[in-house]
Amino acid sequence: MRRSRAPLVRASIPLGARPSESDARGGRPDGAPRWARARGDIEGMMRHSADFLSLVAIVVVAWLWLWQATLAKEALLRGTDDGDFYEGKVCAAQYWIATELPRAMSLAKLCRSGEDSYARMRDAWF
Repeated sequence: MRRSRAPLVRASIPLGARPSESDARGGRPDGAPRWARARGDIEGMMRHSADFLSLVAIVVVAWLWLWQATLAKEALLRGTDDGDFYEGKVCAAQYWIATELPRAMSLAKLCRSGEDSYARMRDAWF
């Protein structure tokens, strides 16, 4: 079955046009752009964005391994000719959950810590 594609939405600003100063500020008196809707120190929140992405990736992969291990265990209980394949899935899931998933806690701590030593560095110090 072929899926229909959603119609494209036309941009409200013609291609090549420069946004006005008001648009660049998002129409807000503080000058913050529209994408900066979060409250607080946005730059500070971005300092550990790579750590946050790693944390999310580790957790998602662990969830996928857990899902695969659950299906593999069910297949092993039913009895299958591919027992070695399913045993491999279970062992791989055990490895990831035992060795990689614990890293997520230290990454979460780091993201919440506010540690900013690298952000305070100055060019003149080198």
